[in-house]
Amino acid sequence: MQLEHVDMLEAFITWESLEKHYEFKKTPDHGPVLANLIKLRARPVTPYHVDFRPFTAFIRATEAPVTEVATFYFEGAAPTAVLDRFTRFREVLNKQHVSGVMGAAAGLSHEELESEGVKGTAAVLVIGWESVDAHMAFQKTQLFKDSVGLLPMTEAKRVEMHHTSFAAFK
Repeated sequence: MQLEHVDMLEAFITWESLEKHYEFKKTPDHGPVLANLIKLRARPVTPYHVDFRPFTAFIRATEAPVTEVATFYFEGAAPTAVLDRFTRFREVLNKQHVSGVMGAAAGLSHEELESEGVKGTAAVLVIGWESVDAHMAFQKTQLFKDSVGLLPMTEAKRVEMHHTSFAAFK
């Protein structure tokens, strides 16, 4: 559930590949699973696919007590360098041993998404934190001020950020 919007359920479903998800959609099990997921929603569902890299860091980020989910919406295709910039930002977090960070990963949406009139590819960054307070404390540091420019804040037409507390179901 999103911490800023407790009525908003957020789910990351991991698949071996995009093809495996499409294969599952053709099975008899898909209908009942989808029906159960739809029952849980408070708002319309907008499913989309992101290949988070590195995957092990994605797992650490989403298993953290709090996960920051930052989505950068672009008009049309995301700039080709956006993933390299996310990598450099993750390297800052790792090399500087930022207090409270448990993992960070990023990826681009396979689908074109629309948010408040912006339609195109989205870039998604997830950062696992020990707490929301740890994230907020980092934003006050000089290191954050020096490295936030690596994020595509000016190129993105819209940025949406929230915190989620995920639970794993297998």
